[in-house]
Amino acid sequence: EYNAPIKMYTVKELSSPCIFGLLSPSVYIPEKYSDDEEALSYITAHELCHYYHGDMVWTAVRYILLSIYWFDPFVWLAAILSKQDCECACDEAAIKLLGAEKRFRYGKIIIDLIPRKQTESFGVASTSMASGNDVLKERMRLIASAPKNKKAAVLLTVLLLMISSAATFTSAEEYNTEDSA
Repeated sequence: EYNAPIKMYTVKELSSPCIFGLLSPSVYIPEKYSDDEEALSYITAHELCHYYHGDMVWTAVRYILLSIYWFDPFVWLAAILSKQDCECACDEAAIKLLGAEKRFRYGKIIIDLIPRKQTESFGVASTSMASGNDVLKERMRLIASAPKNKKAAVLLTVLLLMISSAATFTSAEEYNTEDSA
């Protein structure tokens, strides 16, 4: 049974599920998935991850920056990559929420949910599953790959932070306040 902090609606002409709204976001699902309990559970997990990650805010920030710096190709590139990272992060979080054993079924449903044509009703102001072929291939590669052991990466990061902190803060000369007065 669906029990989430945001409302869900089915929309007849919507091509892909999305979350829309900044102050009061809602999830919109294509009507063709409204009777498919399995697809609904995956859609709900994915869209709730967008909600908990605050992706509606990041989407708004992206488009505000694009409207101000419309002439800068690096801002466009950053917006595109940010959107891709957003989708991949939601896929990872949804798989963690659903369970790793469901990763392949989740990937299959994601492929089925991606619209063949870009005909979004809500346009750029929503977080939707629509994406290009290269992005879809990358998402499927990440979904299909088994999670790696991250302990070594965390340990290496902590070690590097300790070394850089030690190098930064221990090489300063002692400052004598008595001589400066």
